[in-house]
Amino acid sequence: MMREPDYQVVVAESGARIYRVRENIYSPFSRESEGQREVLFKRGDRVRIVLENNDDWLRVRALPAQESLEQNPGKVILYLVRSLLVPEGSDEEPPEYISVERFHAELDKLLAPADR
Repeated sequence: MMREPDYQVVVAESGARIYRVRENIYSPFSRESEGQREVLFKRGDRVRIVLENNDDWLRVRALPAQESLEQNPGKVILYLVRSLLVPEGSDEEPPEYISVERFHAELDKLLAPADR
């Protein structure tokens, strides 16, 4: 969903970076109505991210900063789907690609670079 050259740049930038979780990140499958919200990552946790790109979606997995992908595949914290990038009821066509700026805007809602 991201142009390949843009995707490679974002992967290179984010692969070596450690992030800090801004606010608790909850599992989308936990039931808030039952008071049982599973916390995937707590505010202040240090994480690494892994991106997965497809023609129709872009997925971000996070894992504790001290672990490697071999130890932990990570948990999905952000899922951008092409058809959901257009406001409901809009006549606009979904964008062919997501921009790097839009990706960073969505990621910045959840994570901040740990060095800030």
